[in-house]
Amino acid sequence: MKKIIQPLSYQQSNGSCWITSVHNGLLYLLKSSDKIEHFISRMLYITTSSEGTSNGESEILVKLINDNKNIPVKASIIRKKTITATYLRRLLKSNSHVLICDTLSGRHSILLIDIKGDEILAFDSDWDNVSDCKSVKGSYRCCPYANIQGKLFFNPYYNAGINIQHFLKTRTIEEKDQRFVMGANSSRFIIALKRK
Repeated sequence: MKKIIQPLSYQQSNGSCWITSVHNGLLYLLKSSDKIEHFISRMLYITTSSEGTSNGESEILVKLINDNKNIPVKASIIRKKTITATYLRRLLKSNSHVLICDTLSGRHSILLIDIKGDEILAFDSDWDNVSDCKSVKGSYRCCPYANIQGKLFFNPYYNAGINIQHFLKTRTIEEKDQRFVMGANSSRFIIALKRK
């Protein structure tokens, strides 16, 4: 029987989408919160603010993860103006990778955990972003709940399915809903976490 891991979390404070996505990524890879060093959790909160996490702060935290010998995870920064579908597929097809990706041209971060066909499975830690259960055909679907034998449960590991082409757009045609769009090429920033 496959081991059930602790469900992923929603952010508990303003501007903590990146922090929560990193925690969720570590939990998803390590399968236990006991394996996440408290020092890393503490540093995630100390080096960020209510406005969020800057790329410079992210670089410091990536170094802290890589320097910590007790966490069997390697973190790397991906800064490419051109992030292709092929590149994302290659990373997400590996069971040992998760990606913390900036969306909305750097204003919000989400966790990408897998890809099935053209659909990226993601966990958006902002409850308000997924709680409406909205779907836009060919673009995305929010799925914070699962119906199991007639009972409604929270989806524990992903709450959004995003079409890969929608995710890679610099902007949507209908600009009022930019949900799950990476945005401007110049602002694209990804942290890859890989289980060693």
